[in-house]
Amino acid sequence: MTGISRRRLLQIGLLTPLATSPLYRQTAALAACTPGRCNNPTRETGANPGNLPTIADFIWPISGAPDCYLIGDAFGPRLLGTDYDWHRGIDIQGNEGVTPVIASASGFVRISADCDERYRRCGKIIQIEGYDRNGQRYRMNYCHLDRRLVDRGERVTQGTEIGRVGCTSATWSHLHFEIREGDTPRNPYCYLPHLNLNNHSIVIESVTSNSMSINVSLRVTTPRNELDINEVRVRVLDSSGIEVDNKYINFNARHNCGTDDQCVMDGSTEICIFPENFWYDESNWETVFEFSGLASPGSGLVEVVAEARDCGGEVASARWSSS
Repeated sequence: MTGISRRRLLQIGLLTPLATSPLYRQTAALAACTPGRCNNPTRETGANPGNLPTIADFIWPISGAPDCYLIGDAFGPRLLGTDYDWHRGIDIQGNEGVTPVIASASGFVRISADCDERYRRCGKIIQIEGYDRNGQRYRMNYCHLDRRLVDRGERVTQGTEIGRVGCTSATWSHLHFEIREGDTPRNPYCYLPHLNLNNHSIVIESVTSNSMSINVSLRVTTPRNELDINEVRVRVLDSSGIEVDNKYINFNARHNCGTDDQCVMDGSTEICIFPENFWYDESNWETVFEFSGLASPGSGLVEVVAEARDCGGEVASARWSSS
């Protein structure tokens, strides 16, 4: 995005929030979505039948995704209308009652409910639990379903059709898909096959400083088909190249992020996240990160190094110097 950011246009009132638009979260090809309500929530859990096959690799929960489907929201920070929100999965567009949802990995059906009190915003939900070679437990949540085709306690194999895409407790027809390690949400792009071309970029937009502290604003950009950014880090170096401060956020570890709080404190440093709008008309995912109150060397040359690391360990970097 060039020029004035969408976030700034929203702030000064020159852009209409998408949440107030009749086309919000719908494409022209989609029928109108009538979201169902989450009534009579349950809390019944299926029993583990034992002797489950090991999770080796995950596949996309909609056959052909993401190439033939719209990814409406990435994992992590997002704008929900004009409000900051932490998204615990990814949203994959599909046709209500038509698009099949398949098991991303083998396991047993832990939850199958029209409304589960543990996941009230999910509408009709199926949760499948499985284990990797090391005994690590993974839970996969399939939300907003139109219909459920498996019951609690059933064993399912990878690729089995378990439901259909829907709108329950949603405003548009899509599958909200989560991969949880234990019960901690992880970025599904860290597990699902996708293009990994290291096309991420990071730009230091501004640096302000005094003898006590340094404030850094930076922008991270990644193409919509490579939504696997996982860590953003800022390091401050003195004139000898010695590190004075080092602060970071990590999406999967939920370090300095991962809640609904837009700003958090790490010691005396405030870290704030400002996501741009990301939707079908955006070619890139863009987010601004502000680190305020980083330690300053006090005098002499100052260098700031910013890094954006993806799930595969690839790093995009930028540097700024006071010289």
